[in-house]
Parts: sequence; C-alpha cells; structure tokens
Amino acid sequence: MRKLFLLILLIGGGYLAYQLYAQSSAANFSFPNAVAWKEIVSDPSSPSSNSSDTVAILDGRCRIEIPKPRGTVVVVFDGPRVADYYPKGTNYPKGTPQYAQQLDPRPALQKLYAALPSPVGVPIERLGTNECWHFKMRGVPSMGVSAADVWVDTKTRFIRKISSVINGQTTTNTYELLPLDVRGQANRLFDPNNLQVLLPR
Repeated sequence: MRKLFLLILLIGGGYLAYQLYAQSSAANFSFPNAVAWKEIVSDPSSPSSNSSDTVAILDGRCRIEIPKPRGTVVVVFDGPRVADYYPKGTNYPKGTPQYAQQLDPRPALQKLYAALPSPVGVPIERLGTNECWHFKMRGVPSMGVSAADVWVDTKTRFIRKISSVINGQTTTNTYELLPLDVRGQANRLFDPNNLQVLLPR
C-alpha cells in the first residue's frame, strides 16, 4: 500500500503539481504546519491494498502510524532525528532513515499545496458535509498518469481527496482532519522514545 500511495503522491500529485507550479505566478495555498489527519487509500482493483494511516505534523516534526495485521508501524521525525518501530513480520528495514523518509507524506503534499492555482472560478462540490473546490490536474501520459483530481475544503483549505488514474487504474486518497491539539500534545506526539500508538483512529 505505502509504495502505491507514494507513487500516487509523488507522481500523480507531486509531479503534476510541479508541472502546474511552473505556470503559477504565486502560491494560493500553504501547507499547514500544525495539523493531524487520517488518510484512507482505496484501490478497487486491489482491495487488499486498501488501508488507513494517521499523521500528525508540527513545524518540522512528524508522526506517522500505519496499522498492519501484526501491529502498527510508527515513525517519528523529531527535526533531524528519526525513530521507528516495525512489528515483527512486516519485513520493514528497521532503523533505516532512508526508508523511513519514504513514508513521509509531507514533501509531496507540500509541492501539491504550493502548486494549486487560485480557487477563483473553480467548481465547488460537496463531499459529505464539506464544500470543496474541485481542481482538475492535467495528466502526464508519458508516466502513465492520465488524470488527477484534487478536492480542497473551502473552510479549512485542507486537502480532502486525491483521485488519480495511473495506467488505467483509479486510486483514491481521502483525508479527514483529526480533533487533536497537536501543539498542546507536542512533547508526547513527537518524542522519539515514545513509539506506542497515540493517534486517534
């Protein structure tokens, strides 16, 4: 799942955003620096790869929790330090900072936020109880990306959904903000020695 998720964001999101950014005169959205969210990945062609992760960020720090059948993978970025926990049997390279960094969703999302154009004139659609701008990102046929759509909440300006068609397959990432005081709980959330499950599911 995580490999597929990164493919969607780094290619379907980050690369498309980079292409769009080259045409943008100024950024209209900014990536939040204190927020927590739940991300659900669904791929109708491969239901076994569907999953849900939780993430909390504060300035340069980040906490990621990825549920697995044998336990939850936990990765904490505390500035330059990286701490991680991988349950037995998950076959993750424990203690490999380069691999942990691949799990970090911030770089691709930051590029996507920076590249979103002005919402003026962008259609507004309702997702559940939220009204969202619906941005249609152009595809990159040479990379197998034929389409990518992004929905951004008009009130919170937080991304709610990314839908990408890659090599003919549609994968959807949905995002839900968590009611968590990230700043107030920073010492606990971003403690590299605390690798227990802390984020609400």
